[in-house]
Amino acid sequence: MQTRFSFGGDEHIFAEVDDAMSLEAFFKSLFITNAVRDAKIKGVAEICPANASYQVKFDPDRIKPDDLLTELKRMDTAAEKSEPVIATRIIEIPVLYNDPWTHETLMRFRERHQDPNGTDLEYAARINNLDGVDSFIKAHSSAPWFVSMVGFVVGRPSVNPGESANCYLTGAPNNDFEFTIAAAADATPYEGIVGEMIPQNRPKTWTLGRLKKLETDRRQVMVVGQLMFDTRHLPNPKRGTNHESPRVSTWEIHPVTTFLVCQQPGGACDPRRDEQWQPLESMVER
Repeated sequence: MQTRFSFGGDEHIFAEVDDAMSLEAFFKSLFITNAVRDAKIKGVAEICPANASYQVKFDPDRIKPDDLLTELKRMDTAAEKSEPVIATRIIEIPVLYNDPWTHETLMRFRERHQDPNGTDLEYAARINNLDGVDSFIKAHSSAPWFVSMVGFVVGRPSVNPGESANCYLTGAPNNDFEFTIAAAADATPYEGIVGEMIPQNRPKTWTLGRLKKLETDRRQVMVVGQLMFDTRHLPNPKRGTNHESPRVSTWEIHPVTTFLVCQQPGGACDPRRDEQWQPLESMVER
């Protein structure tokens, strides 16, 4: 979208880069606010960047509001034409499991935990049917971050509003799409793995209508995404133990980064054969 500018009283200009949070909007906002800082525009007192917007405070006695607005629009146009380049580096962060400092703190606040008498690691190992803490640490630290799964969409895909990862924001642009994938088309959600399509950078062609049609038509799918351990939800191998979010495991595919549909009727597509799969957007939405 085109950046929307508005005046906030006599001393502020607010710029809304996009309606929803995205990497593109964030880096455009960052590009412009850095450019304002580097330009050292007279009268600019404060620069405040945000995820999809930014605000500039200025002294109207030193710079006319319209002059500053003109300069911001010029920078906005330059940002649109610039090639996005992100300087990155790899940083290794050591992870301590069951360290004494964390253990001391977490054991002081156990009254509302699912298992007040155990540790988080002991609880996580037990609900995932692992032998103990050492087995959980091995599974958690050795598992690949990105996984793929072939199966069928079961149950009814739904909107998941107000996620903590989305700052509890509500409204269509901020909602996750949640679905369940299981090995068999006739399985129940209690036998499946939860997948979530997050709103950030989600293709507009990834719709609930297409997900629901996949479930109705029993089409085989392949889902790729990040492996996430969501302790907010309990696994429930027995039907009825978790009406809020039925699942067979605490692990989720969240966020989903690739969603493919088998082109062969009845499934049986080979995950190693790219030509047998088509992207979700190729499906006709009902």
